[in-house]
Amino acid sequence: MSRRDLVETYSLKKRAYLGTTSMESEISFFTANQALARPGSLVIDPFVGTGSLVLTAAHFGARVIGADIDMCVLTGVTKAGKPKGKNLYNNFEQYGLTDRLVSLIRWDHSTRNCFRQKPMFDAIVCDPPYGVRAGAKKVGKKPKTLARKAAHDNQPHILEPPPNSDWHKHVTQTVAYSVPDVLSDLLDFAARNLVVGGRLVYWLPTLNEQYKPSDVPQHPCLRLVANSKQPVSLRFSRHLITMQKEVEYDPNVHGNLPRIEYSFEEGVGHANFAMKYLKDPRRHDKRHNPDFVKSKQSVEGVEDDKEGAADDQPDVADAADFPNKRQKQTN
Repeated sequence: MSRRDLVETYSLKKRAYLGTTSMESEISFFTANQALARPGSLVIDPFVGTGSLVLTAAHFGARVIGADIDMCVLTGVTKAGKPKGKNLYNNFEQYGLTDRLVSLIRWDHSTRNCFRQKPMFDAIVCDPPYGVRAGAKKVGKKPKTLARKAAHDNQPHILEPPPNSDWHKHVTQTVAYSVPDVLSDLLDFAARNLVVGGRLVYWLPTLNEQYKPSDVPQHPCLRLVANSKQPVSLRFSRHLITMQKEVEYDPNVHGNLPRIEYSFEEGVGHANFAMKYLKDPRRHDKRHNPDFVKSKQSVEGVEDDKEGAADDQPDVADAADFPNKRQKQTN
């Protein structure tokens, strides 16, 4: 039975708390359906943002957990520490779903050690950040911090905070978290923590002319159930990837699998996606192509590409609409 009314009920225009990456309601319901969200199931979004995906999963009766490395998004404060007046919890209050929200967690997904290493989730749903509107981050020290630490390694360590200090306000430093690492860690987390029969459902943006079905990352514990394409523009699409756990995770067999190194290759549709979408060589991840030089030549190459796709030129303003462009076109 069609429930088009739900799309309007959960419309972003009516949502109490929004962010730059909030997923439109129709797409969120697609994701929840693919995840088989249902009463009694436990669903987690490791890149929860403002919670669109877990909100729709909760609508179908699932108990949900939201995790994100950005504490400002979870608590509804600006980068300067000023409260916005609303936060993710208010979305669940708005729709009477607070009893289905198990917890909100600040979590570095790259460590994969927040939960017990045992099957516990019925579904993992997420729209991982790919650097267009919000880049993925993980806990780490920036180069300047590492250099400063090296210069002071011989000095005595301070074991207690000095008087009148603001140490209690310290926020852990983060560094860039590359797309291949995000995907490798996501599949590993799913293989370890999904129950057999549980599903991993996530969105994968790609460059149409480079995309191949073999680009979709695989894991021996997971089976690809569906690969659904949503055109975003003439040059770009995003794919809703649905995988189901078929084999129990064995640390002795699956614990030391190689990383998804092929995702670094330029021929892969989602490699260096932010640079391709924004046509900005400054967004290049050198791990994808160490020989790439952010020079005048590379800029000219990008400019040539712009001219070749004059009818479909995303600029920085358009990037703010990715991937909501389709929704605006249909309204």
